[in-house]
Amino acid sequence: MIAAVLALPCVARADRPASVGLGIGLAYAGTPIGAHSIGAPISLEAGTSVTGPVWWFGAATFGARALTDDHGNGNLFELRTGPRLVRCWAAIACVGVGLDLGWSHARWTSPDEQMSTRVDGIAVSARGHAAVALASSGRVLLELSAGPTWSYPLSVAGDQTWADAGTGARGLDVGLALVVRN
Repeated sequence: MIAAVLALPCVARADRPASVGLGIGLAYAGTPIGAHSIGAPISLEAGTSVTGPVWWFGAATFGARALTDDHGNGNLFELRTGPRLVRCWAAIACVGVGLDLGWSHARWTSPDEQMSTRVDGIAVSARGHAAVALASSGRVLLELSAGPTWSYPLSVAGDQTWADAGTGARGLDVGLALVVRN
Protein backbone atom coordinates (compact mmCIF):
# COMPACT_ATOMS: atom_id res chain seq x y z
CA MET A 1 0.00 0.00 0.00
CA ILE A 2 2.87 2.38 0.81
CA ALA A 3 4.46 1.70 -2.57
CA ALA A 4 1.15 2.40 -4.35
CA VAL A 5 0.66 5.78 -2.62
CA LEU A 6 4.24 6.83 -3.36
CA ALA A 7 4.38 5.43 -6.90
CA LEU A 8 0.99 6.73 -8.04
CA PRO A 9 2.00 10.39 -8.34
CA CYS A 10 5.26 9.42 -10.04
CA VAL A 11 3.71 7.65 -13.00
CA ALA A 12 5.16 10.19 -15.35
CA ARG A 13 6.80 10.39 -18.71
CA ALA A 14 10.56 10.77 -18.71
CA ASP A 15 10.26 14.40 -19.82
CA ARG A 16 8.09 15.34 -16.81
CA PRO A 17 9.86 16.57 -13.64
CA ALA A 18 9.61 14.26 -10.62
CA SER A 19 11.08 14.20 -7.12
CA VAL A 20 11.70 11.88 -4.19
CA GLY A 21 12.37 13.07 -0.65
CA LEU A 22 13.25 11.70 2.76
CA GLY A 23 12.65 13.88 5.78
CA ILE A 24 12.40 14.14 9.51
CA GLY A 25 10.08 16.44 11.35
CA LEU A 26 8.81 17.72 14.64
CA ALA A 27 5.12 17.18 15.25
CA TYR A 28 2.93 18.54 18.03
CA ALA A 29 -0.72 17.50 18.08
CA GLY A 30 -3.79 16.85 20.17
CA THR A 31 -4.95 13.27 20.64
CA PRO A 32 -8.35 11.62 21.07
CA ILE A 33 -7.31 10.67 24.63
CA GLY A 34 -7.26 14.30 25.77
CA ALA A 35 -3.48 14.82 25.96
CA HIS A 36 -1.07 16.39 23.49
CA SER A 37 1.68 14.45 21.76
CA ILE A 38 5.11 15.37 20.50
CA GLY A 39 7.22 13.32 18.12
CA ALA A 40 9.85 13.24 15.41
CA PRO A 41 8.21 11.43 12.48
CA ILE A 42 10.08 10.26 9.39
CA SER A 43 8.50 10.84 5.96
CA LEU A 44 9.09 9.40 2.52
CA GLU A 45 7.59 11.52 -0.27
CA ALA A 46 7.37 11.32 -4.05
CA GLY A 47 5.86 13.74 -6.54
CA THR A 48 5.58 14.72 -10.16
CA SER A 49 4.73 17.84 -12.12
CA VAL A 50 1.20 17.62 -13.53
CA THR A 51 1.25 20.83 -15.54
CA GLY A 52 3.22 24.05 -15.07
CA PRO A 53 3.43 24.88 -11.37
CA VAL A 54 0.95 22.16 -10.32
CA TRP A 55 2.58 19.08 -8.77
CA TRP A 56 0.98 15.98 -7.23
CA PHE A 57 2.61 14.34 -4.21
CA GLY A 58 2.18 11.21 -2.12
CA ALA A 59 3.74 10.66 1.31
CA ALA A 60 4.10 7.98 3.96
CA THR A 61 4.86 9.22 7.49
CA PHE A 62 5.59 7.14 10.58
CA GLY A 63 7.08 7.58 14.03
CA ALA A 64 6.77 7.31 17.78
CA ARG A 65 5.10 10.02 19.81
CA ALA A 66 5.21 10.75 23.54
CA LEU A 67 2.28 12.22 25.43
CA THR A 68 3.20 15.55 26.99
CA ASP A 69 1.33 14.81 30.24
CA ASP A 70 3.52 11.72 30.94
CA HIS A 71 0.50 9.44 30.76
CA GLY A 72 1.73 7.21 27.97
CA ASN A 73 3.09 7.12 24.48
CA GLY A 74 2.10 6.01 21.04
CA ASN A 75 2.91 5.71 17.40
CA LEU A 76 1.50 7.16 14.22
CA PHE A 77 1.38 6.06 10.59
CA GLU A 78 -0.11 8.19 7.78
CA LEU A 79 -0.54 7.89 4.03
CA ARG A 80 -1.34 11.22 2.33
CA THR A 81 -1.62 12.55 -1.19
CA GLY A 82 -2.51 15.89 -2.72
CA PRO A 83 -1.68 18.83 -5.00
CA ARG A 84 1.03 21.41 -4.49
CA LEU A 85 1.73 24.68 -6.30
CA VAL A 86 5.50 25.01 -6.78
CA ARG A 87 7.52 27.95 -8.11
CA CYS A 88 11.28 27.57 -8.76
CA TRP A 89 13.93 30.08 -9.81
CA ALA A 90 16.79 28.85 -12.02
CA ALA A 91 16.90 25.51 -10.17
CA ILE A 92 18.39 27.34 -7.18
CA ALA A 93 15.37 27.89 -4.93
CA CYS A 94 11.73 26.81 -4.82
CA VAL A 95 8.66 27.71 -2.77
CA GLY A 96 5.29 26.01 -2.67
CA VAL A 97 1.99 25.46 -0.88
CA GLY A 98 0.04 22.24 -0.77
CA LEU A 99 -2.94 20.43 0.69
CA ASP A 100 -2.79 16.73 1.58
CA LEU A 101 -5.60 14.31 2.37
CA GLY A 102 -5.13 10.76 3.57
CA TRP A 103 -5.48 8.02 6.15
CA SER A 104 -4.08 8.05 9.68
CA HIS A 105 -3.49 5.18 12.12
CA ALA A 106 -2.43 5.88 15.70
CA ARG A 107 -2.05 3.72 18.79
CA TRP A 108 -1.78 5.14 22.31
CA THR A 109 -0.79 3.16 25.42
CA SER A 110 -0.77 4.15 29.09
CA PRO A 111 2.59 3.90 30.92
CA ASP A 112 1.50 0.77 32.81
CA GLU A 113 0.15 -0.68 29.55
CA GLN A 114 -3.22 -1.28 31.23
CA MET A 115 -5.08 0.88 28.71
CA SER A 116 -4.58 1.26 24.98
CA THR A 117 -6.52 2.88 22.19
CA ARG A 118 -6.21 2.48 18.42
CA VAL A 119 -7.56 5.27 16.24
CA ASP A 120 -7.99 5.15 12.45
CA GLY A 121 -9.21 8.19 10.57
CA ILE A 122 -8.84 10.96 8.02
CA ALA A 123 -5.67 13.09 7.98
CA VAL A 124 -5.54 16.57 6.44
CA SER A 125 -2.57 18.92 6.28
CA ALA A 126 -1.85 22.28 4.65
CA ARG A 127 1.83 23.05 4.25
CA GLY A 128 4.16 25.73 3.04
CA HIS A 129 7.47 24.62 1.49
CA ALA A 130 10.78 26.35 0.79
CA ALA A 131 13.80 24.62 -0.78
CA VAL A 132 17.34 25.59 -1.73
CA ALA A 133 19.65 23.68 -4.06
CA LEU A 134 22.63 21.95 -2.46
CA ALA A 135 24.30 21.19 -5.79
CA SER A 136 24.89 23.43 -8.79
CA SER A 137 22.79 21.08 -10.95
CA GLY A 138 19.70 21.97 -8.88
CA ARG A 139 18.82 18.28 -8.53
CA VAL A 140 19.52 17.95 -4.81
CA LEU A 141 17.57 20.29 -2.54
CA LEU A 142 17.14 20.88 1.17
CA GLU A 143 13.46 21.55 1.85
CA LEU A 144 11.81 23.08 4.91
CA SER A 145 8.06 22.59 5.35
CA ALA A 146 5.60 23.70 8.01
CA GLY A 147 1.87 23.79 8.46
CA PRO A 148 -1.20 22.87 10.47
CA THR A 149 -2.57 19.33 10.56
CA TRP A 150 -5.96 17.91 11.44
CA SER A 151 -7.17 14.35 11.90
CA TYR A 152 -10.68 13.06 12.46
CA PRO A 153 -11.21 9.58 13.96
CA LEU A 154 -13.46 7.23 12.01
CA SER A 155 -12.76 4.13 14.10
CA VAL A 156 -11.68 3.86 17.74
CA ALA A 157 -10.86 0.50 19.33
CA GLY A 158 -9.60 -0.42 22.78
CA ASP A 159 -10.39 1.39 25.99
CA GLN A 160 -13.32 3.54 24.89
CA THR A 161 -13.41 5.39 28.23
CA TRP A 162 -9.89 6.65 27.53
CA ALA A 163 -10.77 7.97 24.07
CA ASP A 164 -13.08 10.70 22.85
CA ALA A 165 -13.97 9.38 19.40
CA GLY A 166 -15.94 12.44 18.35
CA THR A 167 -13.06 14.90 18.56
CA GLY A 168 -10.66 15.73 15.77
CA ALA A 169 -7.03 16.34 16.70
CA ARG A 170 -5.28 19.52 15.57
CA GLY A 171 -1.54 19.98 15.41
CA LEU A 172 1.49 21.57 13.80
CA ASP A 173 4.22 19.84 11.79
CA VAL A 174 7.63 21.23 10.85
CA GLY A 175 9.94 19.18 8.66
CA LEU A 176 13.32 19.14 6.97
CA ALA A 177 13.88 16.90 3.94
CA LEU A 178 16.55 15.97 1.45
CA VAL A 179 14.89 16.03 -2.00
CA VAL A 180 16.25 14.68 -5.29
CA ARG A 181 14.71 15.75 -8.61
CA ASN A 182 15.28 14.48 -12.12
